[in-house]
Amino acid sequence: MKLNYDELRHRIRNDHRFKKRLRRIVLLGGLTLILISLTGIFAIIFFSSAIISFLFAHVPGLLELGFNYLRGFAASYMQEDLTSLINSIGVGANVNEMKNLVNQYFNQLASNTAIDFKSFSNFITTVKNSLIDNSITANELDLVRKFLLN
Repeated sequence: MKLNYDELRHRIRNDHRFKKRLRRIVLLGGLTLILISLTGIFAIIFFSSAIISFLFAHVPGLLELGFNYLRGFAASYMQEDLTSLINSIGVGANVNEMKNLVNQYFNQLASNTAIDFKSFSNFITTVKNSLIDNSITANELDLVRKFLLN
């Protein structure tokens, strides 16, 4: 089947009923494309957190890749969170020492790109575990110091 442009142009100019049908087809096609694109945008916005969570849970290298590129951004918020957790314990020699160790680690994290995601997550877990009982012992400080020496 060959499309004859001259005949098509002639029908568009002269045939009123054909013009109406063509206009209706073009309008319905355009509206359908707009509706599909709006639905796609809505789905991406609505399910973006679920999609990102799924990717981080099922693609192991994605977390480490994200950590490598967002190191400074993540570190600043984690440092604030850990400092506020430590401040909630109160005042004491071990508490101040833990604050200093956390600050040193995050300074080291910003300057040393050799610190990988596994070391970072182990450090965070160690600090959080030491804060569970609302007291910081010398053994817990030694565990945290090991991360600074590495």
